[in-house]
Amino acid sequence: MGAAGHRRGPGRRGPGRGAGAARDRGAEREHGGEREHGGEREHGGEREHGGGPGHVSGHRLGWRPAPLAHRLATVAVLAGAAALLLSRPNLLLVAAPPVGVLAAGLAARRPDAVAVLATERPRRCFEGEPVEITVTADAGGPLDGIALSLAPVRGFGVEIASYAEDPAAGKAEATFVVRPGRWGRRPLPHLVVDCRSRYRTGRARVALPLGEISVFPAGPPVRPRIVPLDLPRRLGEHAARAAGSGVEFAGIRPYQPGDRARDVNWKASGLRGRLHVTTRADQRQAEIVLAVDACTDLGGPGDSGLDRAMRGAAALATAYLRGGDRVGIVAFGGTTRWLAPGQGGHHFHRLAEAVMDARSLQGTGTGIGRVLRTALPPGALVIVFSPLLDDRAVRTVQDLRRRGRPVVVIDTLDREPPPGGRPAAAALSLRLWRLDRRALLAGLADLGIPVVAWAPDGSLDAVAAAFRRPVPGRHS
Repeated sequence: MGAAGHRRGPGRRGPGRGAGAARDRGAEREHGGEREHGGEREHGGEREHGGGPGHVSGHRLGWRPAPLAHRLATVAVLAGAAALLLSRPNLLLVAAPPVGVLAAGLAARRPDAVAVLATERPRRCFEGEPVEITVTADAGGPLDGIALSLAPVRGFGVEIASYAEDPAAGKAEATFVVRPGRWGRRPLPHLVVDCRSRYRTGRARVALPLGEISVFPAGPPVRPRIVPLDLPRRLGEHAARAAGSGVEFAGIRPYQPGDRARDVNWKASGLRGRLHVTTRADQRQAEIVLAVDACTDLGGPGDSGLDRAMRGAAALATAYLRGGDRVGIVAFGGTTRWLAPGQGGHHFHRLAEAVMDARSLQGTGTGIGRVLRTALPPGALVIVFSPLLDDRAVRTVQDLRRRGRPVVVIDTLDREPPPGGRPAAAALSLRLWRLDRRALLAGLADLGIPVVAWAPDGSLDAVAAAFRRPVPGRHS
């Protein structure tokens, strides 16, 4: 997940503080009330997936007659039949070369197996970023040809960066560059090894899986504009209501003993006839929880509502983490995935891994509100990406606000219901749907939940800019 131009994840890190840092333990999964912690190992901020970045495997070759062998056999049979039927023995001379080639091909040694070394780097990337796959194949014996290729897979662009083949040694090496076009845990294209025996009379073809990579959503550029009104007392970059030692102007008040001389506002003091000082807002850290509604998903692959929601959450997570804020994430549907707020560059990857399976969360699960109440720290601002089509999502948002949580909804719905039936009935149904939609949004506004629509061709930064004031919570 990352904003354009900053797709390698946020680079700013900050120290964990107290109990908040203790919550950064990894993604937790809930299945009907049972939680399991993610089991990936982590080394220097990079997680291992499967067997590591490179793996060697041996695969048995099942030899079959090649198309050339079929053609040679056909010529030999036809020539022999013609010689027999026409009583012309000289036609056997036509069959002799094909038979000789077939005999030589059968007598030539054919390797029994091929060893393949495949390395994929990196194993985590953003949508559209290149992943380099280096493959070395060794059949352990001479061949007439050995070819390496990747099977075409929808959603992956494939390029050949380099290729080298040594048939005499039965070896080949290739470097492919693939570009995943959609986020998620994506299986890489299968590697196809195509071996041709001496004299091209035999062919063996094997298709090998290369494992999977984690593809993070690539979000649009956005600035961290949405903040809660009440900020926790931790040093950060957002102006708080309380006066402090920040840089943003807060007001002017009469001088009091102990005020610093450099804070004296001489212009105001001259106008009012007594000393006045300039006060500045305290700079504090925000705590943000991004919630992605996976209850429903509309649209085609790559441009559905859930795709846009994940990319928007990715962009905001990157922006807030770069500003030193604490960010958590929740993806809810039939089941719920969540990670408590944390900060720092590596926390971004933990956020992405925690909700990588969001597409599989659709279902009829319950208890979403209970999980969210458990996952959300006090005072955290909840930014929900949702089309507001599922009653569970609507009830969850309403429940959070009634409990005093500052909540913001970014509406990802980009289409109206398709018309059906007779034109008159379809028009009436669409009108009723629009009225219900307006009533829903009005009800959320009455609860103090701002809802801003994010059009498919609109800027997420413009949506964030619509929140000109901090979002109030329970005590505001």
